[in-house]
Amino acid sequence: MIRRAHFVLALLIALLCAACNLNAPPPTPVPTPDVPRAYFNNLENGAIVTEGTDVQLDIVAQDETAGVAKIELYVDGEFYNEGVVAGEPVPIFRVTMNWLAAGAGRHTLGLLAYRADGTASDDTLIAVEVVAGAEP
Repeated sequence: MIRRAHFVLALLIALLCAACNLNAPPPTPVPTPDVPRAYFNNLENGAIVTEGTDVQLDIVAQDETAGVAKIELYVDGEFYNEGVVAGEPVPIFRVTMNWLAAGAGRHTLGLLAYRADGTASDDTLIAVEVVAGAEP
């Protein structure tokens, strides 16, 4: 009978110890490093623009972690223009760049935003259709 009591007591202690672990907080996930984000504020994917139009692009980049230092604009995969922050990187950087819509057809506009340490955003790409202008 004493052995049975010892067994029950040992089982009860084991269950109580196991129950104590049920209240432990879940492990903290390791955060993945975020990157800057960039977007066109005034031109949408699929926009149609007349050839020869000087398109004013309102571009915004954000990075709350380390700030944005630079934005680069690409046209059809080729570097076109850049905006650089004067001074220290900022959490939100807004810049206006012009693009001359040349060459009828589909064109891709792309953005990259950078931190001061060179960390780049993911590519932001939109397609723009340039149509021939009316003949005079």
